Amino acid sequence: MSAPDPENLVEIVSGNPTDEELAAIAAITVAVRRGRPQSHAPHTGTLAGGWRSYWHTVRNPLLPGREAWRSTFRR
Repeated sequence: MSAPDPENLVEIVSGNPTDEELAAIAAITVAVRRGRPQSHAPHTGTLAGGWRSYWHTVRNPLLPGREAWRSTFRR
């Protein structure tokens, strides 16, 4: 099996997109194909040294996204 030709990965069949529109499509495609890391996975490790790492048990997981800071205290 051969690798796909980088020049033929996207085909525009109608319209006349600008360079900025093509760059936006490329950025979205790369972001979707990359996937999201498991940043919401709960911490399952042991506490390092008692009170030195108490925040592991108190803090809610950080959630990324637009206006995520607003939902921090609503749980």
